[in-house]
Amino acid sequence: MKKLPVVFTIALLTFLYTNSFAQAGIGARIGTDSIATGRWPYIIEILENSPAAESNLLGFAWITAVDGASTQNLNVGDVVKMIGGAEGTTVIIRMKDNGVETDVPVVRRKYVLKDALTLITPSLIPYRYGKVWGYANQQKKIIIPTIYQDATPFSEGVAAVNLNGKWGIIDSLGNTVLAPTYGSIQKAQEGRMTYSSGGVYGFLDTKGKVIVAAKYKYVYPFVNGFAKVKAVNGYYGFIDKTGKEITEMKYDDADDFNYGLAAVALNKHYAFINGYGREVTPFKYEFSIYFPKFSNGLCKVYDGKRYGYIDQYGKEMLNCKYKNAENFKNGVAAIVEDDIAGNPTGRWTLINKKGETLSAERFGQVNGGYSNGMIAVSKGSNFTDNYGYSNKRGKMDIDVQFNYAGEFINGYATVADDDYNYYPINGAGERVTADDYEKITTFNNGIVILERKDNKKAFATQAGKYKPFTDFKYDYAYEFNNGIAWVNFNGGADLGYYIDAKGNEYYDAAAAAIAIKKSEDDKYVNKPNELNQHPSDGGTEIKKDDVYVGYLSTGDQKAAISSDKQERYIDNYPITVKAGDRLKLNISSMEFTIAAILQSPSGKQAIMIGDANQFQSSAKLDTVLQEEGMYTFYITSSEPGKTGRYSAGKKLASPAAMTLNSNADFCTRLNYIEKHADAYFEFASGDVVKVEKGIFTATFYATTAELVKGKTATIEKGFRTLYSSTIFSATNKKDVEKKFNEYEKLIRSCLVDDWEFKISDDPTDKDGKIHTLTATTGYVRSLNMSIVMDKAGNYSLTVEIK
Repeated sequence: MKKLPVVFTIALLTFLYTNSFAQAGIGARIGTDSIATGRWPYIIEILENSPAAESNLLGFAWITAVDGASTQNLNVGDVVKMIGGAEGTTVIIRMKDNGVETDVPVVRRKYVLKDALTLITPSLIPYRYGKVWGYANQQKKIIIPTIYQDATPFSEGVAAVNLNGKWGIIDSLGNTVLAPTYGSIQKAQEGRMTYSSGGVYGFLDTKGKVIVAAKYKYVYPFVNGFAKVKAVNGYYGFIDKTGKEITEMKYDDADDFNYGLAAVALNKHYAFINGYGREVTPFKYEFSIYFPKFSNGLCKVYDGKRYGYIDQYGKEMLNCKYKNAENFKNGVAAIVEDDIAGNPTGRWTLINKKGETLSAERFGQVNGGYSNGMIAVSKGSNFTDNYGYSNKRGKMDIDVQFNYAGEFINGYATVADDDYNYYPINGAGERVTADDYEKITTFNNGIVILERKDNKKAFATQAGKYKPFTDFKYDYAYEFNNGIAWVNFNGGADLGYYIDAKGNEYYDAAAAAIAIKKSEDDKYVNKPNELNQHPSDGGTEIKKDDVYVGYLSTGDQKAAISSDKQERYIDNYPITVKAGDRLKLNISSMEFTIAAILQSPSGKQAIMIGDANQFQSSAKLDTVLQEEGMYTFYITSSEPGKTGRYSAGKKLASPAAMTLNSNADFCTRLNYIEKHADAYFEFASGDVVKVEKGIFTATFYATTAELVKGKTATIEKGFRTLYSSTIFSATNKKDVEKKFNEYEKLIRSCLVDDWEFKISDDPTDKDGKIHTLTATTGYVRSLNMSIVMDKAGNYSLTVEIK
């Protein structure tokens, strides 16, 4: 490997340590363009589990000692403490790089564990006042007026804001950098901001200048100097910061640059390209489940039969010879070798980066990477076998006792007992808190999301011994990014806002309540065409669910429409249909007893009288329409003179839209089901299969809409509406992974219009969904395909659409 001059290396390290520690944790990322683009073959990495050691690292260097004291087997927090001390004094850090050790003098800064594991709150935070946004300082004083419909956090000195439906850019003084112009603008990353115009995407710089014209179907943020883009032909490639395409738009999929390389997929195989767009490996590797990532300078690869490891130049440093393998972490990886004496099939052991076996001990299972001097292991191979923690020599530092054991992060790990109660432990295996949780999500910056059994979430810090610094009130809580996090409660988008790392909420709840109520009141102006938004065209479509909130008031028309001849206030709506269409109407009110009439073009009437209970009155109609033309839908009260609010919903489907050919292919079936999701599967639901009662009652219906022929599906209705089907099952994980990859390819090719895809892993998921493909479009529909592992160790592939 090419070496840097010693003088330059020392100077670079000294600069990194003296200038970057307070911001970046132990590790430091170099921002020089030549390095950030991955074209310079040498970058410094300090510790793999550092908050800042996020990957475009080609070479690597290790801290082996601080002031002569060894750092072997220490975690980030411990090393931070050693480096911290009286500000202005000097500490000697011994670096080891490619076998060469160098002592580097570094001026100490005030830097303690608490600083490493908490976040710096930005000076300006998006502030929500009712349904509009501005920016406040840390004292929650409004600095930039709350006049925007949406606003992103500041990044690189600018923020994107939405005014009257168009996006522009402002600076930290509120000055307009770019007037509201585009359909969307995302926050800055590496000096570039994605934007959309006319349904296609490009990039702006932070001054609002167009750097890459909007011409791509989708673009992704710049990472390490390059951006992944999706062409209008559906294929992927990469551009640099000038907009130059460094590759052809020819790949089926691609991943971000990492250690100077990016993985690209073509015809079910992947290879790696460098910063010049050159393919440095052949397309001989297959997906295990997801794109591989470099770690410790090596990347795990799979050639279809065995696993191995390549370096940042694409060279196989450890040949593909292992039956199974995990990524390197802190110089150690878990692998499964061929059968040898004392190593039965499927037993795991630990190796170093030279491929040397570190321990004669073999394990049934491993979970996570080697961190804090330990790795989670089980002695048995069954799913029900408990875990403990072994050091790299095979000695159990923490005895086998946990139903689940996660990787150590910043000196702490999440474990679970036999009843799946999750709690944190320290490096000695001791509980950090007496409380149990449904789930614990830990991030490298030391922030933790705690989830109770009622699914309410709160934030805590590891430095604070997992004591929550917010209340348990959030339904949705997301990772802190640059000192703030997005939260949401009561499940409504109208209730989302930002908090800082002290738990301060940048949100005026009273103003929001008034604004939400006002926006609803604004709807109570009768709009006769509201329920005719999607008239039937006689095609094969299922019309989206039209829902309208209305108000019977004393100013409405009055008519005597019942046999008692008494006049009532009345609203009416036209509905345009074709003969044979199926129509579903659903009306409800909490303020009066519903009465409704559907009148055909020839004057025939169907009358609905609402059922009333202690909460509301509701009425439903489900009918196949016999006439073509304009139907009229009347809403009134069963009692003369009554007024109040109501909601009315309409769903409409043509005969062709309700028919699925038994020989239909996968794409036809998927699009058929996806269209039915628009109407909450009202036209795809069959007989009731079961009813589950709890906090919310859920009713499950059978359906003939099979995503995979012969694989039954159910539709759940209640608190949510969900289509679900198990499309494959096996006892062998590899078989399920193979099917996952096959169906992922199909799904990506079938859902082509404005769908976005994401792969995620969650070994702690309470439902056993360990690997998931999520596809979303807009804010309404989503598809999840998951590999599910049950308690018996069996695997299945499930699809959920909502």
